[in-house]
Amino acid sequence: MVTQKKQIKEPSVVIKPIGPAGGLDYIHLALAALVGLLVLIILIISYGKTPMIQPLQANSSALAGNSPRLNCTYGYLNGKCIAPESNASQIKSSAERFLASYNYINSSLSLLPYISNVTGMKENYIPYADEWYVSVPAKNPVSNATFTFAMLVNDTDNSKIVPLIQTVAPAKTGSNYVVASGVVQIAGQPECRISSPLQAYWFVDPYASGSMLSFSDMLALDKEYGNRINSTVKILYTQASQRISSEHGTNDTLALGSYLFCASAQPEFGNFLRRLSQNYTGAYVSGYSLYEMALGSGINMSAMGNCLSTASEAISRQGLLAQYYNITSSPSVVTDCRYLSIPQTENKTIRYANSSIV
Repeated sequence: MVTQKKQIKEPSVVIKPIGPAGGLDYIHLALAALVGLLVLIILIISYGKTPMIQPLQANSSALAGNSPRLNCTYGYLNGKCIAPESNASQIKSSAERFLASYNYINSSLSLLPYISNVTGMKENYIPYADEWYVSVPAKNPVSNATFTFAMLVNDTDNSKIVPLIQTVAPAKTGSNYVVASGVVQIAGQPECRISSPLQAYWFVDPYASGSMLSFSDMLALDKEYGNRINSTVKILYTQASQRISSEHGTNDTLALGSYLFCASAQPEFGNFLRRLSQNYTGAYVSGYSLYEMALGSGINMSAMGNCLSTASEAISRQGLLAQYYNITSSPSVVTDCRYLSIPQTENKTIRYANSSIV
């Protein structure tokens, strides 16, 4: 089938004379005026309308003075600067206390105060939620993997804090606070009356997991700092020893702590610990075995006997000292009577407590 092509006519050209409007007729002039008016209206609306939230830097030297909005630290809302009730410093302080409160949670989260790097903490205000988003970098002590612990802090009531990475949280926020990586400051506690050597109290329940290993940390620090620090063993009885005593009786269970306390006062303490570590499995250790290990490590048995006769009274006083510092877990270290740490971070605490000790 053949389709006939339509004949296309050549368009005609209409030439109008040039008038006073430069070749534009009145319709085009009216359209141009209308477009101009619309552009003007849009510009007025754009410059006059306040955005709902417009975060701006507080100190912008390049644009300072052009607009009052540039002085708004937390943004601009409904014609006014956003002004939270709390400032970043207050939020940081609340977050530090919240972190320290994890020390009293009976789980692996109790390590959180000591693996968090509060110097890297960041606080950002969320206006529409009336909350602060706080992030704290932390490092897993086993794998060395880094992660971020995040929380939301209420702007009006800073004690209302919600952690974002797990469901377990402290029942309440205490007064202690994290002051540095691995270091918790005990609220209201002054420094020790004895400033030199630096005092370090090692609170240890010998039957608690990790407690026996902590003595190697103590001996290593004593070797590093010599007479600049004074590390003393404080025996603490927790649920770990209570489980042993339910089967072997209280007196026999306390024997391990008594031997450790008395041996720590002698130069051969390291020898005694090495022998004890070779035989210790976390299970009950009899008084006879302890005697044999002390004898074989070169301990002065006469001094040991004198110490053991009064050890129970001394350990009872140490229990009161643990209550004074609110020590509930083992092992824990109190340095200079006002800083709390775990054995793995005690070196950081020593340097924080006395920067001139290095």
